[in-house]
Amino acid sequence: MVPPRYHQSPSRFGQVPVFRRSTLVLALALVLGASLAHADGDEFFASVLRQAGGGAKNGFMGNVKDDEGRLLPDAIVTVLVKAPGEGGPTEVTYKSYTNMLGRYRTLDPVDVVGLIQGVDVDLKPEDVTLVGVSKDGYTQIRRLDRSRTGQAVREIDFVMKKNRN
Repeated sequence: MVPPRYHQSPSRFGQVPVFRRSTLVLALALVLGASLAHADGDEFFASVLRQAGGGAKNGFMGNVKDDEGRLLPDAIVTVLVKAPGEGGPTEVTYKSYTNMLGRYRTLDPVDVVGLIQGVDVDLKPEDVTLVGVSKDGYTQIRRLDRSRTGQAVREIDFVMKKNRN
């Protein structure tokens, strides 16, 4: 007599276990959970500011690599914002860092300036500038703007060269 959790299979392997309902549900949950993940790592780049603002509306994202194509973690990406203020325009500078895969995504400049100044601001694209990237022991040698026309979150990649001492 064959135990109830097994059935006879016409294959050469003999008895094959039957999946329980809980195993099937778990497998389905894993597949659905993986499909909900974003390809560019949005969950990694999530921030309190972006979540509070309802999602990034402006900003920058991209890669930082060395001249041999290796991705560079912990590079510093600097953003300069010229924000309107009561006493005239104010310059706000903030930084983002590349993750262990050499990717970065800056915070939404509207959220950053709004948090610092304590008021809602209306920024134009020309008010926000990606100054560049820096990393100890490296020099920026190339900047590649991969953004499409009308794209709110602009994609800019950087290439850096290791300094020879």
